[in-house]
Amino acid sequence: MQLSRFCLALLVGSGLAFPLVPATADVVLGNSSSTLAEGAGRPDSEAINRGRVALRNRNLEQAEKYFSEAYRQNPASVEAMLGLAVISHSQGKAKLARDWMASAVAMAPGQPAVLQAQARLLVEQGLPASAEESYRAAIAANPDGLQLKLDLASLYTDTLRKPAQAVSLLRDALRQKPDSADILHQLALAYMGDGRLDEAARTLDDALRRDPAEPRILHARGLVAQRQGQAERALEYFDKALAVKKDFSGAMISRGDVLQLLGRTEAAVDAYRKAIPMAPGSALPHALLGQALNRLKRPAEAEKAYREALRLEPDNFRVANNLAVLLAAQKTGLDDALAMIRRALEREPNRATYLDTLGLVHQARGDKAAARQAFERALALESGNSEFRLHLAQLGNAPVPASAPP
Repeated sequence: MQLSRFCLALLVGSGLAFPLVPATADVVLGNSSSTLAEGAGRPDSEAINRGRVALRNRNLEQAEKYFSEAYRQNPASVEAMLGLAVISHSQGKAKLARDWMASAVAMAPGQPAVLQAQARLLVEQGLPASAEESYRAAIAANPDGLQLKLDLASLYTDTLRKPAQAVSLLRDALRQKPDSADILHQLALAYMGDGRLDEAARTLDDALRRDPAEPRILHARGLVAQRQGQAERALEYFDKALAVKKDFSGAMISRGDVLQLLGRTEAAVDAYRKAIPMAPGSALPHALLGQALNRLKRPAEAEKAYREALRLEPDNFRVANNLAVLLAAQKTGLDDALAMIRRALEREPNRATYLDTLGLVHQARGDKAAARQAFERALALESGNSEFRLHLAQLGNAPVPASAPP
């Protein structure tokens, strides 16, 4: 059994044995000599401490044994409940993990650390709306909790798509820590999400005055410049970020994107190829490489790149769609193309782009009737799409049924 990054972030701290620390790092579970703050005189203290050591050593079986023992010794032990929530989550028992966490919250009502732990578990399990409620309750209980505000702001920006709420939280956090380049960076990302590019640029410039060599901030500044139509300036920022952090895959991918905007597609191909070993488990650089190679009319290489992206992410239906379009244009591998686009439509039956691709594949297979039907369905969903309309027009007029004999 493996202990996830989330679980390592969940345990140890002040006041309770298991408040959260930032989940963005692989956090060590406290000092090896630390003991429970309330351990003296508690029947469960020894078992809790042994459970913590087992978790620190990523031994879930031993940890489960000790936390279960602690819970039997003290059914009111919040620490034991939190430990069992972590273990259940790591074992894939999502509902049981939430139940243990809810018990901990009920046993320690209004405790910000426990509410924060619950929120992070809910985020990890893909329940962001419920996580928002827990974060709000934690902030209400601890209005000065800086990390709580940063966590909730990240949830708003990254998942819930509520950048205006993130901006409000981050401005408040910045009042608590005005010299923080990290908070300025996060605030700028929220501004970007809210479409406030000028404010994002000013905020990132302020962050760079505090930390001029931080690659994440340089990268973000380049992204803002790119969205403002300043491609050359964006490239300068991406190159600065890569000069600081040579294996920064995000900056290398962004470099490829902006090179394409500048019409330098061959150089973009080189950037995407360099990004691949920087992010060996990611389909993204392969997919972007495929797009660039396709623009350069190098279909065999593009197909290879798309297939590698799908090997890494078999359910990436946008890549599957791109590959199906490529195969239809080359009139090769059409059975494979049809299977891929049908699978994509099973997942998203009303995505007009996929229906248009289905039409292209049918057309390449010589089935004009099926192609016409697919193009018409795509146009019914996006009546103003000129590309879909062109594809339908290229089929010519629909055949007129023969008249019945008198």
